[in-house]
Amino acid sequence: MKKLQFCILFVVGWYLLLIVLHYFNQRPLWNDEYCIFCNIHDRSVADFFAGPLTHLQQFPRIYLYLIGQWSKAFHFHLLALRFFPFVCMSSAFFIWLYLAQKQMQSLLGVLTFFMCWAASAPLIYYAAELKQYSMDVLCAAIFILFLYHQNNIQKKASGFMYAVILAFLPLLGLFSYPVFFFMVLPVYNILLDIKSNPRLKMFLAIYLISAISVFGIVYCFDLRVSNLSFLSSDWHDHMISLHSPKEFFKTLGENLDNFMSRWFVQDPKWIRMVARFFVCLGCVRLIFGGIKALKRDGCRVCSIHSIAFIVFWEHLTMGALKKYPFVVPRTSLFFAPMLLFLTVDAIQWIKQRNDVVYALVQYSFIAYLLYISLGIAGVIFAGDMGALPAIWK
Repeated sequence: MKKLQFCILFVVGWYLLLIVLHYFNQRPLWNDEYCIFCNIHDRSVADFFAGPLTHLQQFPRIYLYLIGQWSKAFHFHLLALRFFPFVCMSSAFFIWLYLAQKQMQSLLGVLTFFMCWAASAPLIYYAAELKQYSMDVLCAAIFILFLYHQNNIQKKASGFMYAVILAFLPLLGLFSYPVFFFMVLPVYNILLDIKSNPRLKMFLAIYLISAISVFGIVYCFDLRVSNLSFLSSDWHDHMISLHSPKEFFKTLGENLDNFMSRWFVQDPKWIRMVARFFVCLGCVRLIFGGIKALKRDGCRVCSIHSIAFIVFWEHLTMGALKKYPFVVPRTSLFFAPMLLFLTVDAIQWIKQRNDVVYALVQYSFIAYLLYISLGIAGVIFAGDMGALPAIWK
């Protein structure tokens, strides 16, 4: 027990070391980052909120404005430009540390889950890049944390505290687009209890007023003035086609392949091939574990299993409607911790059925993650960590 706890602390420290080193490497801005930088360096406030971002960029407008004002105070130093992404990913990591310990049944499972973070190039790289994806991970984690505790807060917390939380949560939509996948879930949970507890009508009204206001602000100052043609051009290959049954299954298969294979590293290619096996277990757990969790919790959405189940179908639907890409590792990065959690949880589920198969899968996965993490560390120590790193070159 103590050895496993020590190993967990070591892996937590290892992940933090990797993202700290990556952050302080101060590599030059690459293409997308430079395009974002142009939007916060060269534009007036009026122009910034009046038209689309230049260079075909998409970024939550208010979040980007805050980054611009913060970094301007430090003369747009690289560390200032990437400071908020670093803080967001670090904060999300600690929230997931709490969530995993609460919802994972074994310490070995917790250890394996955080080894996934240390072996995930996207979860390391976007901790120090001038993009919004680490904020997506943080906002998703905050919503999951709230949903996990929502029932207890309703019963035990003061009305004022609950009202403040419900008014605050939708504000995350000003900083992250994927938040809107999660925004309906607190409403659903409140509606389940509203018949037995009529006072919840007031809290429902507070939440809805906040959510509608946020959506209005995002629409007026962001979506309305943005060039959304990129959804049908740049992201065409990451949408689900409804043109014909053949195209539907082709695009669905291609995107599900991305969903299962691209959370660790891109090269060597055999790593993606092996990832398909392990993460496929997580996908199975996503479906059947989600249904089981909803039945167990009286249809309440309060566990990672049920949250991931519902958000997955929302995400897939938006991809089919061509409103949000499904699945690109960076735009879907908010989903990565949930899927990796479910992958580890699926392996723990095997333990209940067959110890031999479990040991084979569990320790093979740990060896696989260790190999990748050490490879990523070598790239970071060399100072050239990119979005698609090739390890052990």
